[in-house]
Amino acid sequence: MYDLCQIIETVGSHEDRRRLFPQATKTTPGTSVLRGRYRFLSDQEFSVQSVLGGGEYGRVMLGTFGPRNVVLKRNVKVSMREDVNEVIMQTRLYCYLRDHHASAASHMARIPETIFAAAVPGFGRVLGMERMDVPLLAHVQRTASSAQVRVVRDALLKVCELLVVLQSKFSFMHGDLHGENVMVRGTDDVFLIDFGMSSATFDRHPRTITSDRYEGIPFHPHLDLLTLVTALREDLGLSKHNAVAAWCGTFVDPFWSTVRTELLRDGGTSRTKLPYGARTTVHTARKEILSSGEVYYAHHLLYEDIGRVSYPPCDPRNMIRRLRATRSASPKRRLERERLFEDV
Repeated sequence: MYDLCQIIETVGSHEDRRRLFPQATKTTPGTSVLRGRYRFLSDQEFSVQSVLGGGEYGRVMLGTFGPRNVVLKRNVKVSMREDVNEVIMQTRLYCYLRDHHASAASHMARIPETIFAAAVPGFGRVLGMERMDVPLLAHVQRTASSAQVRVVRDALLKVCELLVVLQSKFSFMHGDLHGENVMVRGTDDVFLIDFGMSSATFDRHPRTITSDRYEGIPFHPHLDLLTLVTALREDLGLSKHNAVAAWCGTFVDPFWSTVRTELLRDGGTSRTKLPYGARTTVHTARKEILSSGEVYYAHHLLYEDIGRVSYPPCDPRNMIRRLRATRSASPKRRLERERLFEDV
């Protein structure tokens, strides 16, 4: 029986790519390069039915695996090593949670089940996984304004509970956590997706890194939630959901106020030590302003400072305590800026 959880334990590196991504053969006629039915490993079948979306770095399609509805993901501009490591990352995390934390699924975010992997001739390597509905950001934007804070709070609590488990067991870092990489299904299920910039340590294996840019970067427990809440705060502000954006800001404003104050004071040229390790973020922001004329998304600055920034309020355990102590009502404050650095 085909079981990706078992297969992944036999894949040690990108040299085992054919075991992980067996060649698929199209079994239906037609002029479509991609749509149709496929078979691999002699008796496994899947289909590609339609393209759901895509961008510079990947495409997402709807299809089936046997009788199951699935989403198929194909990375673009990604090396074989990174592709293999991403599938290893997501599959091992999913399998661990399935085997050890199934009873906690109702109050914890989940990793989407990885169902199969294959190579499609003329198209590339695909990963089939369980379907989800909508990104958290879009879900909040479609929710009545009176319920938006509660929806974000409940989703963040589930993400925090998951990060506590994954950080403790695997020293896991997602590396690219924002409102599009948290998915919602129905009203209760929350998922983390897109592990193309993640890192984790599995048993006695060397640390698995899905993006070469994070080679040698140490585990850091605060960065994922700082990135996620910052991204939600700005995206929701830009889409005019001011109350929930201001609520998100209450969790991350001390860090970004430190960065803003320093940029406005001296343009970020000082070498003075700052709280939260924010000096490196200030320097990154200054370079961004000099090259692009602005800092459009604050959370993008953190990608250059991974492992350096220290903001304990965004440790998952600390965030859980703060979220549980916070009423779901909107804060009595006005959102001053849609973007954190729009006036810098």
